[in-house]
Amino acid sequence: MTKDDVLRAARGKPVPFEFDGFGCLLRPLSYGERQELFAWGREHAQEPGSGLVLQGRLVLMTVCDENGGPLLEPGDLAQFGGLLVDAIAIEVTRRNGIDGQGAGEPGKGASPTTTS
Repeated sequence: MTKDDVLRAARGKPVPFEFDGFGCLLRPLSYGERQELFAWGREHAQEPGSGLVLQGRLVLMTVCDENGGPLLEPGDLAQFGGLLVDAIAIEVTRRNGIDGQGAGEPGKGASPTTTS
């Protein structure tokens, strides 16, 4: 096993997400990405609209193809409805353990955006 094998396996696999007839894959955040998000949130916490920007960042970072590659660019978010962005951001924070509740396993436990 090589270092690349370990890092690839540690990354996790994209998981399906559905909300109100929309379906996509969401990839897990890396440790470094979570740290980056926490730092950005602290730095911009007092700025108007920073919560929406943070939600957009989560969507851009996690909506992916089967291999975990990003699918969206910042301009694409203008096409999304606010409820969909909210739902994806809530699910990403829940699944990655950054919602203050601990990481959820897909299909297990309470989630505001799934019926499981």
